[in-house]
Amino acid sequence: MAARDADNPGTKKEDWANAFIGAPPFKTPVNAKFDVDVVEWFRSQGRGYQAHMNAVLRHYMEVHRAEHVYESCVEAIIKKCRLTFRYQGFYRVVCPHVLGSGSGKLRLLAFQIGGESSQPLPRNGIWRCFGLDEIEGPELKEGDWRTGSSHERPNRCVIDVHIDINPKAKQHFDWATKKWREPAL
Repeated sequence: MAARDADNPGTKKEDWANAFIGAPPFKTPVNAKFDVDVVEWFRSQGRGYQAHMNAVLRHYMEVHRAEHVYESCVEAIIKKCRLTFRYQGFYRVVCPHVLGSGSGKLRLLAFQIGGESSQPLPRNGIWRCFGLDEIEGPELKEGDWRTGSSHERPNRCVIDVHIDINPKAKQHFDWATKKWREPAL
């Protein structure tokens, strides 16, 4: 009977593409001053104009957050220093090696030498592939920079290499001039 109910048609997989499990993010009231014409324009868009303003601010934040993460990874590779960040809820300490894209998103191939992980870390470290969109709060840190024994082999994490710690590897960064051969992003 449910399948024939015209008031409650069945759903397809695409209908659930943007669904999420959990509560929506908390909202906090703020006392902010905006230009009159900006507020009037958003109000003219109709109901939900504050949610629309929030969406615009969120997009701005996410774009600039992604740029900050990318720039931190590049700087850590050039300076050959450690990078710390939170990833999937765990604090990580890594030595970044390769930055670029793979499977349609920006990725970092790094040798994790400390911090936390969902599985125990080997004493000498382990190669890990990180999606930049999930890296939170990257910070450059002093300390010995290490590598694993098999970095010479091609990796499956980063396909289009923007910058590689190995100056002989095919990449968009020119180590001799310390400049990009072509735009990386």
